[in-house]
Amino acid sequence: MRPKEIAGLVFCIAATIVSFASLAAEKLEDGISTGLTRRGNLNRVSTAFSDDAIYYWIRIQEKASAKSKTRCVVTDPNGVPLIDEIEDFEEEGDEGYLFCGVDGDDKELSAGTHTFTIYLNGEKLGERTLPVEKRPFFGKLSLRKQFKWALGALAGIILGVFWMRKKLFGDKTIDKAFPEKAAASGAAPKVVIGSKVAGATAASPQATPAVPTIDDQVKGFKAKLAADPNFRLARAEDVLPIAKAARAGGDSKTAIAAVRGFDKAFPGHALIPDVFVFSAKLLAEDFRNNDMARKILEHVIARYPGHYLAQEARTYLKEMPQGA
Repeated sequence: MRPKEIAGLVFCIAATIVSFASLAAEKLEDGISTGLTRRGNLNRVSTAFSDDAIYYWIRIQEKASAKSKTRCVVTDPNGVPLIDEIEDFEEEGDEGYLFCGVDGDDKELSAGTHTFTIYLNGEKLGERTLPVEKRPFFGKLSLRKQFKWALGALAGIILGVFWMRKKLFGDKTIDKAFPEKAAASGAAPKVVIGSKVAGATAASPQATPAVPTIDDQVKGFKAKLAADPNFRLARAEDVLPIAKAARAGGDSKTAIAAVRGFDKAFPGHALIPDVFVFSAKLLAEDFRNNDMARKILEHVIARYPGHYLAQEARTYLKEMPQGA
């Protein structure tokens, strides 16, 4: 081999080594998630709905005191970029997470395969594709709302049948169907207003049912959650009190289960910023998941910049340590 060819080969090898060294951090694992499990960990999905918050994440081993630059690129099924963002961060030598995603709740995604790519210092660190499909109408409703819709439809059918019978057979259809009831009503004695009926006594007042305490509500929620892991509270106003009471009692798993999916169950509700900030603090302080907590707080600041909790989110972010 000629000296010039040897020199060229050495140069290529050196360039490759420098290229890999520029990645700085070491990739440990990756995945795509749409939320958290009951234990506060990232779930893993192979498909998602168009209104989900979808995040591609990579767990990395950082290099101490290394300044790095990440780039997040998300493209739709036609290859059109939905997100192309660059962010600087300083590695601290611990395990951490890089996130790249879109929130279908802000703008619903189109159906098809989306591509998520994360670059680190100009080099592609990881890439995943995910099929996204439209959520069916009943899929957007909670189990309680689905039951109410079905019950309302059944009531409409019954009313429609009786209306048709009335049109066809006249107004005495019910009396003909229940002759005993009609006879009983015709033979009923007249009631004289103000008369005293022998043996009648004053009705005893009804006992007022006891209002359940917050501890009773937490116990009830845990019992329903044990029977159905996907159970959600029916009233938005009950979520935070139950979550806070569960956390105060040392049950962080029940607390995270109470607030999970709040923005999907109650879209546009005024308590969404409160629930997000509480969830971020819960993840950071009880589950040591600072990266997910940081993402939630950044979402609050970006989505609700005029809300009074946006300033609290900024302050909490400054005091939060870097890394997971």
